[in-house]
Amino acid sequence: MRTIEVKRGQTVFWNGKTIHRGVAPEGLKERMSLHGGMAEYREEDPLEEKLDERFRWRLSLNIRENLPAKMQLYYDRWRALQSV
Repeated sequence: MRTIEVKRGQTVFWNGKTIHRGVAPEGLKERMSLHGGMAEYREEDPLEEKLDERFRWRLSLNIRENLPAKMQLYYDRWRALQSV
């Protein structure tokens, strides 16, 4: 696990192999962030959403238990959205 501290107005870029979460500074009632993503688009591709095969490892049964306890809730939320 690595912590990257970002100040207001700064940007972080990461690749799709990273499981990540944000932490609001203590005392902050609301944390707002802007997220974006890049994906290759081809007109002939089907419109269905599916998990990119490069990230299938994230669904392995042993992933959750090896995450820090603070991160498991975020993993559970992500995992519940996967249609596989």
